[in-house]
Amino acid sequence: MNYIKEINAFYKKLEQTPLSGSAISLWHALMSVNNQCDWKEEFTVASWVVRAKAGLSEGTFKRARNELKEHGYLIHRPRGSRLSAAYQMVSLQAIMDLNVYDKTSPLVKQKKKQKQIVVAEGGPHSFYEQNMGMLTPFIAESITKWCEEMSDELVLESMKIAVKQNKLLFQYCEGILKQWEKRGVKTVEAANMLESEKGSTRRSKKAANQSIFDKLRAEGDKWITEKR
Repeated sequence: MNYIKEINAFYKKLEQTPLSGSAISLWHALMSVNNQCDWKEEFTVASWVVRAKAGLSEGTFKRARNELKEHGYLIHRPRGSRLSAAYQMVSLQAIMDLNVYDKTSPLVKQKKKQKQIVVAEGGPHSFYEQNMGMLTPFIAESITKWCEEMSDELVLESMKIAVKQNKLLFQYCEGILKQWEKRGVKTVEAANMLESEKGSTRRSKKAANQSIFDKLRAEGDKWITEKR
């Protein structure tokens, strides 16, 4: 890793994904330890050492560590109560170098506003990166898990629905996939049929609610007339 480039990439990513002050302090502390370890792919360090460097209490340290894990800044591997935990620092510069598009460019923002879908080769992971956001290790692992449990085609279809709804979060895709899994959906065709049924049901409910509202309003107007 190039220390300066990683710091610059870190603050660039902060513009898109803000972190708490404690998480920022912890990232710098872990990067300092990794630097002292000559940038090993995985290094071990006692939690009290990192807490001292970052100036964090035990509870704040754990919350900050989880925050960094969830946003794809590091990989944490516990090794038992008697051993120091192992860490891997994710190279943010390497991730940015792999991005085909600058997510902050006006062109990409305009495409998102118009809900245009960029067809990506390479499956769900590439589609996510080109249409929804930066592919962090945490999100990549979630996508892989769902591809194994359902299929690449269904995961990709859930992402297309999310983009059309302008819901650029994989949590939204997971909600769709959970519904499909519960209903025993196995193919894209079955998924499309289910989504069409859901759309028809929503429209029917809306029409029914509107009818009830119109009826109540009419009855209310009648009551007011009679009262007078």
